[in-house]
Amino acid sequence: MSLILNNDSCLQDYQTLGGGKAYNLKRMVDAQIPVPEFIVVSNTFLLNYKKEINFSSLLGELTSPQLDAIRVEKIFRDHPMSLSLVEELKIQLSANNLDGVEVAVRSSGLDEDSKDHSFAGMFSSFLHQQTISQIEASIRECWASAYSERCLEYRLKNNLSTADIGMGVVIQKMAQSTVSGVMFTRNPIDQINHESVIVEALYGQCEGLVSGELEADHYVVNRKTEKYEFTLAEKIEKFQRASVGHGLEKVSLDEALKNTQTLEDKKISELLSLAKNIETWFNSPMDIEWAYEHEKLYVVQMRPITTLPPLSFYNALINGDQATLWDNSNIVESFAGVTTPLTFSLTKEAYAVVYQVTSRVVGVPEKVIAQFGSSYENMLGLIRGRVYYNLINWYKLLLMIPGFGSNQGFMETMMGVKEELTPSQQELFHFLDQAPKYSPLKRIQVLCGLIWKFIRIKSVTSEFTDNFNQMYSEYFQIDFEKKSLRELKSLFERWTQRITYQWKAPIINDFLVMVAFGTLKKLTEKWVASETPNLQNDLLCGQGEIDSTLPTITLMKLAKGYDESEEIKNLLSSKSNE
Repeated sequence: MSLILNNDSCLQDYQTLGGGKAYNLKRMVDAQIPVPEFIVVSNTFLLNYKKEINFSSLLGELTSPQLDAIRVEKIFRDHPMSLSLVEELKIQLSANNLDGVEVAVRSSGLDEDSKDHSFAGMFSSFLHQQTISQIEASIRECWASAYSERCLEYRLKNNLSTADIGMGVVIQKMAQSTVSGVMFTRNPIDQINHESVIVEALYGQCEGLVSGELEADHYVVNRKTEKYEFTLAEKIEKFQRASVGHGLEKVSLDEALKNTQTLEDKKISELLSLAKNIETWFNSPMDIEWAYEHEKLYVVQMRPITTLPPLSFYNALINGDQATLWDNSNIVESFAGVTTPLTFSLTKEAYAVVYQVTSRVVGVPEKVIAQFGSSYENMLGLIRGRVYYNLINWYKLLLMIPGFGSNQGFMETMMGVKEELTPSQQELFHFLDQAPKYSPLKRIQVLCGLIWKFIRIKSVTSEFTDNFNQMYSEYFQIDFEKKSLRELKSLFERWTQRITYQWKAPIINDFLVMVAFGTLKKLTEKWVASETPNLQNDLLCGQGEIDSTLPTITLMKLAKGYDESEEIKNLLSSKSNE
């Protein structure tokens, strides 16, 4: 088994012996991504060291994370590596151009960033190490960090073994950054803006950006054209190699660089090319930390952006090239919280059935209904557990009814949309002038059918309500937990036939309300000179008999009753809320 891994070692050895950081570095090398030279002290090297110092006897039983961490750290500090292990380390440093240069010594736990567990931030790293004695001591400190109090508590909490804790240690050349930063291969804030790569850049080491202590220049680069927009930060300081010790220090930046671009066109083009290559190789949007050592570009580390959708989301061949407009202004009243996939799937199907039935009721031809089949089936969407209307498909379905295709205002009123569409959003509705071509006779028939339903709305509503209440009362008495799956399916299908397929009255009523309210809004705006926005809403609320206003009206009645009772009034004003 390999004591020390280098570029010639296979990826499998890195995965099993090198730990998470080392494995990712090797994958980057195999993808021909420019990373600073490195070697990895493997877990086999650690096992040899433990065997030489008789570590298991010194370790004993682990009983208290706090006390054990102190004890184990002392064991590693008090027992230097044998001459043979140190000599092997020297040979590999020299063979990989790391002898005599400043290196970073970083822990790379075998459990780190695994599928089920992450030890992020729990292991040690040491920067700007140069002599063999510094490197050797730092390796032992990295090993000790695997037994830190936090790590041991994490293992106990997650039922992980403490008997065979493994670790690799990465020894990597320090990039003496003149310019550094981070780069996102897709926009992590504006997910729809899939053509942009985001670059943050500043002078010196990236620590200033990562820690949040320094402001960075912000670049938004178009993936195709390479054109970019930028916002310059006022750059006063930078992080660089400390003049004393092995860390970093913050120093004043040359006044001439204060308001200059950190990146010229050539570097932006190079970073963009790197971003696209990395994303293609790893098949994921990536967060990349990079550094320029003068004109030499290095990737320091990278990780997938887990808050973004997969790359297929941005692929026009897979996901189409048309945007979708989602809105929950109205439906949030019915689905106020997180909705399960089962509930959503049944609701989505019910909407499709109900609106197909309603279209037939108002006389829309079958061939037109068939033409809009996909719109019926995709009236709703489930996004991060929330139910939304697919506005584009709703508008398409409204086109089928003569007279509605050109009336966007009525539709927005019906849907409860609270914001006017922006110009870019309005472009999505290019199909509004493509309403089905009805003959004059058919238009009259459909409109007459709809008007007849409006005239009969009370009797239709009464019939629907009686049927619904009867079914509801019957089902309310059923103990569903005692029913078999076959019986439950039968009950569900019966409900679908008796209720879902008969959901005509509420939809007809919605159309009636939409037309009436839309007309009221237009007439109010035309006839009444008022500075009060949405005056029509105030007029209707004042009239009463609207269910959605009942909670407010009830609260007003309660408040009035309290005001008229001196006893209650004094009680409320003299006592605290508790």
